[in-house]
Amino acid sequence: MNKFPNDPIFVNLLRLRQSVQGVLIHDEYGIDASPTDLINDVTRLRETLRRDLPADWYDAKGLLRPNTGCIATISPSGYYFLVAFFAIAALGGTCVALPTKATPDVTLKLLASANVSYILAEPNTIQQATDIKEQADNNIKIIQIERAAGCEFTFDSRAEIDESLSIDASQPCMVTHTSGSSTGQPKCVVIPRRTFFFSGQADPDRVFLAFRPVHWMGGASGLLARVLRGTRIHWPQRSFDPAMFWEIFKQGTITDVSFSSSLFKELEDYYLLNICGLPADEREAYISGVGKIRDATISGSAMNPATAQFWIELTGMNIRNVYGSSELGGLALASGIGAQYVDRCIGTPTPGAQIKLSNGDEGELLVKSPRMFTHYLNDEAATKKAFDEDGFYKTGDLVRRVGGYYFFEGRVDSDWINFLDCKISVLELEEHLLRLSYISEAHILPVLDHETRGVAAALVRLNCGDSDINLQRVRDDLSLGLERYKLPALLYILKAEEEVPRAASDKVLKTQALDKFFRIRGYRPRDYHVDGVECLSNSELVK
Repeated sequence: MNKFPNDPIFVNLLRLRQSVQGVLIHDEYGIDASPTDLINDVTRLRETLRRDLPADWYDAKGLLRPNTGCIATISPSGYYFLVAFFAIAALGGTCVALPTKATPDVTLKLLASANVSYILAEPNTIQQATDIKEQADNNIKIIQIERAAGCEFTFDSRAEIDESLSIDASQPCMVTHTSGSSTGQPKCVVIPRRTFFFSGQADPDRVFLAFRPVHWMGGASGLLARVLRGTRIHWPQRSFDPAMFWEIFKQGTITDVSFSSSLFKELEDYYLLNICGLPADEREAYISGVGKIRDATISGSAMNPATAQFWIELTGMNIRNVYGSSELGGLALASGIGAQYVDRCIGTPTPGAQIKLSNGDEGELLVKSPRMFTHYLNDEAATKKAFDEDGFYKTGDLVRRVGGYYFFEGRVDSDWINFLDCKISVLELEEHLLRLSYISEAHILPVLDHETRGVAAALVRLNCGDSDINLQRVRDDLSLGLERYKLPALLYILKAEEEVPRAASDKVLKTQALDKFFRIRGYRPRDYHVDGVECLSNSELVK
């Protein structure tokens, strides 16, 4: 008999055979898979692992022992990730999704820290896995993920839950990365099995546009949650391309999306430049298609209110804020479906999440949830520092509570700049920059300064046709709504081909951006001068 562990992961997976008919996952890497196809492929890979992994890795119940390390997988395809994750989880193992675009040094460091000796690769990544193996001095073995399609028999008809086969819900199930957007140093986060015990009724009439990288927790948990709840998946072959996404929207099949604020802005800009001027019937096809979206969420950073208003006016789409992190195993707070967009409002706690603030109705957000991580991999000191005495995770984010709703105020360590005896809000300054008609993209980077403690560096992209903008013009325009001490002291204008470094979550990697465009590491030099950067001296700032 083809039996799976008795826990919500596999109860929900097997239930899909009855609740979802036809294609569950449309993956543009050439895969259209039903629930039966998925279960067959998971079973095939699980049996391959049982055969190819060392026999002494398994206990008497046929499950992987805790000390066997993690099993890695590498694929740009969402479907192959799902097959690998479920096959590893069915054996009680721990899955590590490798980033497909990471440098060899980063990949090898992750493999070593997670004690990985096997990589699961699919046809598109066999060569990449082979290269990794060679760089690791052949200490890595590769197992190819093969589809069960075309086999003489299928496994699905015999698949059932083994009522006697249980796995500790607190046992590790996945290792993922933090974004490293504020510190510049990503950490490996150990996620327990219970994180993936999703609940909810199947809704096969919904289609989620999944594209986020699965080595990031937001990408992995978002995909797994939808699949296990019976939501159909559309996985594009490219991670994000505004033109391609608008063509997908035009089909009118997508009902659920989750983007960062910058991606919503890119979609807006593409519409205004390429779709808005089309003949009415052609334009209406795009508007009608995107109007089928019923649930649109934003995470990772605050949205410019003007962008939120654009989507409301175009289609009536209310974009709801959600809040989560790798350590939290996904979402901890969310605005309700259909709720009006409110700037910086991250809603109310999700089921099971306990919330408290360090100073009553404001302060650092602390969260306790059965879905959150158990520890940082091989870093006991960082793990201990991450929790308070009651076991709440210290997020490092400032939040205030108004009634029953929570509002995001910024990162404690990177969204506030100490200028002399004053504080500058990075989020406030970014919002005011984006209100300037000639700016389409804006990032404020905190810069340490020996004399003033800190100043703001503005990294901006101009709208087409605006080329006579300089630091003085920006400061003059901002001064109409901001105090003088809050104005940026440095300015770099992005060229058309230049891209801001971002994490998989789409958060800006501010330390890298400061180095790349302003050539600043640590404190601003006293005799600072960099081509392409406009800056004011400290004497000009304080006069």
